[in-house]
Amino acid sequence: MKHTRTCLPLCLLGAVLALSACKQDTATPSSANAPSASENQRTETNDPWSDKTVDGVVQIKWEDLMPAGGNPETLYDKVSKRSLMTTENDDPFSQAVLAVARTISDRAPVVESLNGKRVRMAGLVVPLEGDGETVSEFLLVAYYGACIHVPPPPANQIVYVKTGQVRVDEPGLFGSVWVTGKLLTDYTRSEVGDAGYIIEAEKVEPYE
Repeated sequence: MKHTRTCLPLCLLGAVLALSACKQDTATPSSANAPSASENQRTETNDPWSDKTVDGVVQIKWEDLMPAGGNPETLYDKVSKRSLMTTENDDPFSQAVLAVARTISDRAPVVESLNGKRVRMAGLVVPLEGDGETVSEFLLVAYYGACIHVPPPPANQIVYVKTGQVRVDEPGLFGSVWVTGKLLTDYTRSEVGDAGYIIEAEKVEPYE
């Protein structure tokens, strides 16, 4: 009996230690799976725009709005090179083919990694809505004459800017500005050109 009494506490102690070890093993995976500070930092630096970001705003240029390698030749470009498919040809069939090709080509690919980013970029203004003193909607384009000559630039080289509550003094046709705001990868149509991007403007400043 004396031997039995000694063995029973030892057995209970062993069970308690085993149970404690199980609890520790159960807790270990969650702590092991939790991302470390260095892993969080690596995730942040995976942002392809981190080297162009200043104070939370991505400083972009027009070439950044095109996919890597630039814009491929569009269907419209290919069709319009054919002798019978030119804008000077009044043949209804040729004009219909060109119109379809233009519609397809207007959907130029955009850079999805920019979607939702706060950006700052410079460009020229093509006013859409205004009262003669201020402008509430305009297209931002890269060069003088864009959207006036035919054909307009591809959609990923036109940005539709909504000024919202931001007062923008009428810059005039092709006035130069800096635009800061949230960029969205979304297509919009207008009579002067289709845009592949939208900026919800926080600030519009004269280009200096």
